[in-house]
Amino acid sequence: MMAAVSQKGDEGVSGGGQLGRTPESVLGRSATPTEFASDEVRTSATAADLIRALNNPIRRSVLRFLQSNARASSTEIRRGIPGSVGNNLNHHLEILVTTRAVRRDKQAGHRESFYTPTEAIRAPWCLTALKLSAEEDSLALP
Repeated sequence: MMAAVSQKGDEGVSGGGQLGRTPESVLGRSATPTEFASDEVRTSATAADLIRALNNPIRRSVLRFLQSNARASSTEIRRGIPGSVGNNLNHHLEILVTTRAVRRDKQAGHRESFYTPTEAIRAPWCLTALKLSAEEDSLALP
């Protein structure tokens, strides 16, 4: 069981939370992304994870879009966000997956991944942050 693994050394990366945990620190060896993603230690987002997810206007816009659409591909997200998100949308989606604010799923027969919001972003403080930053974000995105 992974619970016995020490978090020693992770504090400098994430302020003591699980966000800074790497496959090597959890498993003691390299791991495939799938193997690490399925690890029970990484099943829910922490407040630090969500703060990192919310720390960018593009990511906040993605989260707002997914709140109203429930599930979307990166192409649908790119088309649904006002303004230009540029070529770095996949970078922001990866951060949202890593922080466990969204879940990435592959669907048979599709090249693209589909993204769904997790329960974590339904926390009242998270919803409030998304709502309060909406107007500011619309001005920040080109």
